[in-house]
Formats: sequence, C-alpha cells, structure tokens
Amino acid sequence: MVGIVILVVLVLAVLWLVGQFNGLVGLRNQVQNAWAQIDVQLKRRADLIPNLVNTVKGVMKFEQETLEKVMNARARALSATTVAERGQAEGEVSQGLGRLLAVMENLPRAEEQPERAPAAGGAVGDRETRSVSRGSSTTTS
Repeated sequence: MVGIVILVVLVLAVLWLVGQFNGLVGLRNQVQNAWAQIDVQLKRRADLIPNLVNTVKGVMKFEQETLEKVMNARARALSATTVAERGQAEGEVSQGLGRLLAVMENLPRAEEQPERAPAAGGAVGDRETRSVSRGSSTTTS
C-alpha cells in the first residue's frame, strides 16, 4: 500500500515537472516570436527610409547633414549585433526621422511634390503598425 502511494506521488511529481517544463518552453517561444515581430517591423522601417530620403533629396539641398545622419543611423541599426546596440541605433534612427519629417513639413514646395505624401505616410504608418504589433506580441497566450 505504501509503495503504491509513493509511486502515485512520484508520477504526479513527474507530471508536474513536465508541465512546468512545457510552460517554460511555451514562454520561450513567445519571447522569440515577439523579437521576430520586432525585427520584421524594424526591417520594414529601415526599408522605408531610402524612399523617404530620395523624396527629400529631390527637394532640399540645405539639409544634407540630416539626411546623412539618418542614413548612417539606419546602417548602424541594420548591422547591430546586440540588443543594446540595436536599441541605441534605432533611437538615433527615430530622432533622425523626426527631424527629417519636420523638415519635410516645412518645405515651401511641399504641395508640388506629390510623391512626398506616400513616403512620409509610410513612415508614420509604420510607427502605428509597430505599436499595434507590440500590443499583440505582449498579449499572445
């Protein structure tokens, strides 16, 4: 009788350990999925930057420094190997894009540039897409 009780307790302990392990594997997979979604969104934003830069280049020559900073930050973001490097580079990209969009909004001939709207809209829409993705990646079960 005591042997059966010990066997049942051992089986329950093993089942509990297996359940805990599976739970941890599930959490690890959710984290990997969230990072993959972040990488996709950051890559998408990086792919939109050349379109935005080409649009702005055609209109302005006096903001060359801003354009160079954005392109250099983009290159650093794409080549970053650690999360810390990636975060810092993406912060620089965000700051540069903010300056670039501010310059675009203040251009005197903005109404003469029909291709300007999709490029700027893509960058802004991308920011909204990343926010939605962040929300969905934190709530997946």
